Amino acid sequence: PRRHARLARLYLNNGNGEFTQENGSGTDILTADGRGSATFDYNDDGFLDFYSASRGAEQAYSSGRQAYSRNYLFKNESDGSGGNAHFLKVAVYNENGALGGLGTRIWAYKAGSLDQPAGLIAYREISVTSGFQSQKSYIQHLGLGSNSQVDLKIQLPDGSQQIYSGISTDQT
Repeated sequence: PRRHARLARLYLNNGNGEFTQENGSGTDILTADGRGSATFDYNDDGFLDFYSASRGAEQAYSSGRQAYSRNYLFKNESDGSGGNAHFLKVAVYNENGALGGLGTRIWAYKAGSLDQPAGLIAYREISVTSGFQSQKSYIQHLGLGSNSQVDLKIQLPDGSQQIYSGISTDQT
C-alpha cells in the first residue's frame, strides 16, 4: 500500500491561548516523517529559528521515486511586532566556566515589577529535552515584547537566588 505523505504545518500563538495555522511559511514543503525539532536563534538576530529532523521522505527523480532523509533549517524573518520586539538570552555557567545550569529557573518581569504576578513577562526552566528526539538549548531565549528593560530573578538548583534589576534587552 502506498503511504500518502502529510504536509507539516506551522501554528502561531495568538497570545490568548489559541493558535492559527500559518500558510505559506515554508514548512509546507515538508512531506517527511518528522523525528525531532529544535528552536534556537542560530543567526543571533533575536528571533527563534526552527530546525526539523525527518526521515522517510520521497524525492521524485526521472528514474523513479527514491526514499531519503533530510533535515531542514527555517530562518525566522518576521517578528510580528512591527519592529518593536525585544529579547534577552540567559546563559548559566557552573563554577568551572562550563555552560549548564540544568534545573535553573528564570523569571523575567517588567522593570520595577519584580515578583509581582501582573509584571511577569517570561519564565523558563533550563532543561535540554522536550520530546521525542528533540532538544532545547542551554541558553534560554526570552521573548520580551516591547519591554526594553527587565528585572530578572534566577533560582539555581540549590535554591539560591540572584536578582538583576533594570537589565537592558537585546543581548545575551
